[in-house]
Amino acid sequence: MGAAALEHTTIGRPVEVAGPGLFCARVCRVVIRPASAGHGVVFKRVDAEGGGATIAALAGNVRARPRQTVLAASGAGGGVVPVTVQTVEHILSALVGTGCGDVLVEVDGPEIPLADGSSAAFARAILEAGVVPSVGSVGSSARPPSVPIVVTTPIEVAEGDARIVALPSSGPVLDVTYDLDYGPGAPMGPQSGYYRHDYAKPDAAAYAAEIAPARTFATQAEAEQLRASGLFGHLSPGDVVVLGASGPIGTALRFRNEPARHKVLDVIGDLALAGRPIFARINAARSGHALNHRMAQILSTL
Repeated sequence: MGAAALEHTTIGRPVEVAGPGLFCARVCRVVIRPASAGHGVVFKRVDAEGGGATIAALAGNVRARPRQTVLAASGAGGGVVPVTVQTVEHILSALVGTGCGDVLVEVDGPEIPLADGSSAAFARAILEAGVVPSVGSVGSSARPPSVPIVVTTPIEVAEGDARIVALPSSGPVLDVTYDLDYGPGAPMGPQSGYYRHDYAKPDAAAYAAEIAPARTFATQAEAEQLRASGLFGHLSPGDVVVLGASGPIGTALRFRNEPARHKVLDVIGDLALAGRPIFARINAARSGHALNHRMAQILSTL
């Protein structure tokens, strides 16, 4: 099954977002800069020794870490610790949701700013700058349009009761459905989230309104365990939605199904690591970053 290629896009002008990270208290800064056609999404650690290592947003550069998506610079050897960028999933989701494909993301700090725990700050900055067609690099002709990944047969990745499935779509769209169920006694009932991204005509405003504001979350038991291990002590209520027996603690939900919508946000960002637009219906249940990464790796080979 073939599919028409898509024109490359980039951001209209550089934009900056700054703030503490999820895992570190220091202020981290990112500047999203326009890039040439075919550049894709590339991160650059401008604070790294030697002028900054670049890391392409590709599944092959993922480094396994719990509760986040981390990219590592390839090519390090001889015991050299590679440069990494932590928690890239929210900014990647915002880039997909706004239809922005070719950018250089300069990062000053070990991770992407948490902002309010969602992708809203990144989506808002991209929308303010505008999304425009990418052009060829200096001294070269325009590069060919982006060839999408088209799922033609079902693909499933599962572990225990967690799974993520890619099915054929009805057009140039990425449909993501996430079913969230923590089981009996959980501080939230079963819920679902859904978003449809049309690559032919991205609705950036809809993404910014329906998915981007959904914040990362944890149950009260998870939050207490993480704080006991020395993590997240710098965060304020609402930076991460903590769900207790009586509901969210110190904040109010932005959507009735905000946790499920955030899982959709994460799936969109993690699957962006396939490196090309994805024409598929994605159904996920209890899937986390690790399963998402495995699916992105498989999709990248199609």
